[in-house]
Order: sequence, then C-alpha cells, then structure tokens
Amino acid sequence: MKQITAFCTDLTTGGGHTEVGVSSLVDTWLLLKVMEESGERNRGLFVLKSRGMAHSNQVREFCLSESGIQLEDVYVGYVRPG
Repeated sequence: MKQITAFCTDLTTGGGHTEVGVSSLVDTWLLLKVMEESGERNRGLFVLKSRGMAHSNQVREFCLSESGIQLEDVYVGYVRPG
C-alpha cells in the first residue's frame, strides 16, 4: 500500500462544509474556520473526522505568526470581564 497525502480546499459562503464525495475518500478531515463573536475574529481548527483514531472534539484556536502556525488553547469564545 502506498501512502498518499492530499490537500483539498473548499470555499463555502454559508458556513457549511461539503461532504458529498469527500468523506469516503479521506481518513482524517481537518476543518479550519473563522469564528466571529462580539466584534472579534478568531481562527479555529478541529478534527471533523478521523477514521480509526481517537481524536478530540474540541475547537482549538490557532494564530499565524512569523514562525508559522501557533496552536493555542481550546477556544471558549468571548468571556465577559468581571
């Protein structure tokens, strides 16, 4: 068996993701998402699907920096002060 890596992108405007014809082809599906709340935008990453492996269902925030992608803590959304 040969190891094959594919990188697929899809721009969706409605906030949904396209599963038709893709889910059966991939073992692991990572979803990158922009989350907007209280006037703040954050980038999130989560595992939508991972066949045959245990994985977290939590959304992790990530930042793009000069040294690359920085994975932050679990995204909890806007927290009101006080």
